[in-house]
Amino acid sequence: MRDRIMREMSHREMDSRRELLTKRQKFLKKVFERAEKALIEYTQKAEYASLMERYAANIAKVLTEPGTVVYVKSGDEKYKAQIEKLWRYCNNFKVDDKIKIGGLRAENVAMRLAADETLDSILASSNVDGLKKIREWLWSEPEIPIYNGDEFDGKSECYIRH
Repeated sequence: MRDRIMREMSHREMDSRRELLTKRQKFLKKVFERAEKALIEYTQKAEYASLMERYAANIAKVLTEPGTVVYVKSGDEKYKAQIEKLWRYCNNFKVDDKIKIGGLRAENVAMRLAADETLDSILASSNVDGLKKIREWLWSEPEIPIYNGDEFDGKSECYIRH
C-alpha cells in the first residue's frame, strides 16, 4: 500500500513538473516572438542605420585584410555605402536569406575568421537587453506571474510555481 502511494505521488510530481516545463516553454516562446517582432520594427527606424555603422566598425577592427565578404538581410543593401566608408576592406556585399531580423555578418576566408553582428544571433543567444534577465528570472523565481493567461489556461491571471 505504501509503495503504491509513493509511486502515485511520484507520478503526480513528475506530471506537475512536465506541466510546468510546458508552460515555461510557451511563455519563453511568446517572449522571444515579441522580442523578434520589436527588433524587426526597430530595423525600420532611422536609428537602425547608426546601429549598422557601429556593427560594421566593430567587425572592421577584426577583419582587417582584403577579401572580406559582408552579408546582410534582404533590404539592408541600402546601407552598403555607409558601411564601405567605415571599412576599407569591405568590397563584397551579399544578401543572406538566413538573416531574418537584421544586422550584418562578415567573413574573410584568407584570415580564416568570421564575425556575426546580426540581431538574429543576438536574440538567439538571449543577449538582447532584458531577455537574459527574463530568462534568469524565469528560472530563479519560485512563483512566476503570467498575465494574459488566456494564452495558457483561460484564466485572466495565473502563476507558475515551482
